[in-house]
Amino acid sequence: IDGSATMSHFAAGQARAIENTNGVINAAYVKQVTGTDLTLLNPLEATNAVDKPVLSSLNCFLGTTVAPKCFTFTWQSLQANSRLILEGCIPTSCTISLDVKAQPTISFTFTVNSITASTGSALSESSYTLPTIPPAIGANAARMMRGDAEIAVSGLNISIEQTLAPALDHNSSQGVKAMLCTGRKVEASFTELLDTTSGPVTATSGQSTDPLFLQIGTTAGIIFAMCMPKPLMMSVGDLGDSDGVIAQSRTYCPGNYTGDTSAGG
Repeated sequence: IDGSATMSHFAAGQARAIENTNGVINAAYVKQVTGTDLTLLNPLEATNAVDKPVLSSLNCFLGTTVAPKCFTFTWQSLQANSRLILEGCIPTSCTISLDVKAQPTISFTFTVNSITASTGSALSESSYTLPTIPPAIGANAARMMRGDAEIAVSGLNISIEQTLAPALDHNSSQGVKAMLCTGRKVEASFTELLDTTSGPVTATSGQSTDPLFLQIGTTAGIIFAMCMPKPLMMSVGDLGDSDGVIAQSRTYCPGNYTGDTSAGG
């Protein structure tokens, strides 16, 4: 990076992206910042181009908050002008679907503490104008890696779950003062196609492996990247057939990564 004055904008654990010599924007995670040098956890697809800007990112990490924030949702029908107000909604799980050739999606399951029915005004047509992540294909710079090697997988899903317990209180209107998180779990699961460079594994539960990394998208502001720096292999499926190709299902959970000093993005 040119200029030490700009290095305060970089920190370990953050995702950064830069255009390479092939004209494609590659994302990577910063492992270490030393002077004006960045050490990356995962390699770029090709050498970065000269005098190109390093793009910033919005980083999301699994939190440790005991009392999660609540949301309020309004569901409204189109014809009857009726609506439901859902209050005290706390997510208990979400699934990020990142299958190859598919549109990336995310789904949530909420615990709802209060539902109120009421009337609403008529709905009008509206359009969705926010940018969307493109389908996960190589033409959109999709890269799935384990360590320094690209791997071919299908059915990639990231699941995040949290267990909630009610803090009961006579003084609260519904008898529950708050919902407290008593545990969180993250899993990455996929089916890996096997070839001469990626053979079957018979790992026992908890065996560590190289970092898992995924990028989708090559347009600034519309790039998704995911990294599990120290995955632990929790389960391995039997060898099976995937449209005529030998494949094996695998499930990973994040381990205790100590490769940098990052506490957040």
